[in-house]
Amino acid sequence: MKEINMGGFENQKIGVTFAGTRYEIELDAPVEIYRKFINLKKKLKTENDWNKVKSWMAEFIAVYNDINQKKFKESLTKVSVINFLNAYNELITGSMDKDSGSKKAPTQKK
Repeated sequence: MKEINMGGFENQKIGVTFAGTRYEIELDAPVEIYRKFINLKKKLKTENDWNKVKSWMAEFIAVYNDINQKKFKESLTKVSVINFLNAYNELITGSMDKDSGSKKAPTQKK
C-alpha cells in the first residue's frame, strides 16, 4: 500500500514569560502570523527592522492573550526579542522530523 507522509508536528501550547508576566501561545501559529514570521528580516540592522519584529511579536502574543499590543511592543527590549526569536525558531525547526512525519516539539529547559 502507498502511504502519504504529510510531515508536520502536533500543536502545543508554549509558555512565554516577559517582565514577570506569563503568556501562552501555540507552536503552530495562525497562518497569517506564521507568514509574517517567515517574512521577517534575518538581520536586524535598523530600528525599523527591530520595530517590525516587535510589532509581529506583540501581534502573535495578542492572538492568544488579552494585551495592549502597543504597550507590549514598546516594552520589548532587543534582548527579549532575540531570546524569543531564537527559542521560537528552535522549537519550530526542532519539531520538524522528516523521517517520522509527526512528533511532539522538544520541551525547553526552564
